[in-house]
Amino acid sequence: MTLSAFAQKDEKAYFYDVLVQVKELDGTCDVRRPADKDFIPVIPNKAYPYGSIIKVNSGSCKIYFNSTDFVQAHAGAEAIFRDFGRRASVGLQVIRGECNVDVGLRTPEKTFRVDVPTGTFYLIGRSTIRVKNFSDSVDVSNDDLRFEVGTGTAFFQGLHYKIPMMGAANRVSIASAADGSSTRITGLVGAFDVLLDNGTPNPTVFNLSPECLIKLRRKRAEVGNNWVVSVLTVMAGGSARNNFTYVDSSEGITTGELISEDPQVTTVHTALEKEGGAPEAEDLDFNAQEI
Repeated sequence: MTLSAFAQKDEKAYFYDVLVQVKELDGTCDVRRPADKDFIPVIPNKAYPYGSIIKVNSGSCKIYFNSTDFVQAHAGAEAIFRDFGRRASVGLQVIRGECNVDVGLRTPEKTFRVDVPTGTFYLIGRSTIRVKNFSDSVDVSNDDLRFEVGTGTAFFQGLHYKIPMMGAANRVSIASAADGSSTRITGLVGAFDVLLDNGTPNPTVFNLSPECLIKLRRKRAEVGNNWVVSVLTVMAGGSARNNFTYVDSSEGITTGELISEDPQVTTVHTALEKEGGAPEAEDLDFNAQEI
């Protein structure tokens, strides 16, 4: 009986196999299954349960979730096989390293998922993900996460922002502090919209193109412990496009947009101060000269 047939013994027809297969091993890999204490060498073409952790010591291997959807993990990569919903949504949690993702173009949207330290991807087609070791430092680095779509599409959900659609040849760098206090999103290739939370039901839309920049700084409010988020977007030429501060999960507690086409108009709501000493945008040391 094939893995696909075994996966469908239940009344519900699952989209993905019940086990994950590691194939085309070119080098050495170790794996630790959920019930094991130690890592053991990967056996080519063997199937492993979800929850297993794989480390690629040299070369590369391909991780198959069904006959069409797989990830090629390269030397230095470490990842966990994940079942996010009764095999209707599966994928990887990438801890570090480089992975090439290949998902069939007919795969349903938001089915194949890749979690990284900065958020969650849903992928269709071919793409490349590079993740550095986020435990190294709380400082941000341009190499924290680099992502490129080869063919197909990608959706990304991060903390206080999301990218609803990246297309072929789009590339982005996302740098984040390990403690969540700061994020820097840099456009590398192509242009696509980033939706930024702003304390209202309607997010701020910023078109991220090469050399454009989004910076988010966060601190915990003294009352309520919610994130206080300050956002700055910068155009490729260095001019600021958006600048605002708001309190997460507290609708209406926001400065509103501090950059206006009319330089005489600036509105700041004092409700932020009542939330517990939230910083004004300028206190967070955001300016185009810093970049």
